Amino acid sequence: MRKFTAQEIVNAYKKKGYKLVTLPDTVNIFGIRNKDTKADTFDDVIGLVWGDGLNFGVKQYDATTDPGSYYREKPMNVNGSAIIVPMQHKQCYRVGLHTGYEAMQQIAPMEYVRDNNKDKILDFLYKVVGAKKYREIAATNIHHASKTGKSGLNYNWSAGCQVIADIKDWTDFMTIIKSSKNKIFDYTLFEIEDFE
Repeated sequence: MRKFTAQEIVNAYKKKGYKLVTLPDTVNIFGIRNKDTKADTFDDVIGLVWGDGLNFGVKQYDATTDPGSYYREKPMNVNGSAIIVPMQHKQCYRVGLHTGYEAMQQIAPMEYVRDNNKDKILDFLYKVVGAKKYREIAATNIHHASKTGKSGLNYNWSAGCQVIADIKDWTDFMTIIKSSKNKIFDYTLFEIEDFE
């Protein structure tokens, strides 16, 4: 996915009417979901944006916002694989643990649809009028993939979590997060169509 300017990200927040924290030494976490429903790759973006209302900075990392095919075919929940609905999820993450290491841990309910037909195609049911949505804490943390480098495939890294592909990017992401004065974070998930 292409890189976005800080102003493009800020404009997307404004266009959607989402809250953008602009207090000194604070950051906002966002994701951008690609429209590809088949790829088992890190073809999405997870990023950080910050600013004072006039000047903004951004960092963005190759990531996935979708469950990999392993968990689509073998969902961990009887209702199916969790797919986070694109929207602003308020006060939902803080630094915590994911499978024993420091990551962004979900601490408040978020909105999901669940893909339960056990195939390799993502069903973005939130686009279907009347589709059932779940509001819950589903442990969809933000974490890294490989511990040693950059992961090329998302076959089994995500069961619904938001996953950064490259360990160097992950280290950068967490360094910025931990230097931020805000300790509880919203997560704003966009779709690529929001930038077209």
